[in-house]
Amino acid sequence: MEGASWQGIPGAGKDATMALSAKEKAIAENYKAFEQLLPELLRSAEGKYALLHDRKLIELFETGGKAHAAGSERFGDGLFSVQKVKAGAISLGFFSYARYCRVA
Repeated sequence: MEGASWQGIPGAGKDATMALSAKEKAIAENYKAFEQLLPELLRSAEGKYALLHDRKLIELFETGGKAHAAGSERFGDGLFSVQKVKAGAISLGFFSYARYCRVA
């Protein structure tokens, strides 16, 4: 359908769908890696924010905002995740991590 918006994002089409699918996959894979790292992280970094990319812990930050900014700067593809290190962490899925940024 020409000119239709995808999921309420004006001007997004098939390319946006493919990009979101890649982002969803990266987030799911990063979360699995985070779950494996969590026991050790709880001992050494509880309360901090973990920046993950390509199933690897990249760095720990004091705030989620700093972690997200570093991820955006380092990984222009947007395929990174930020998780708070805390006991009982749960995945809320793709939309708990997604941000819609309008570029003018």
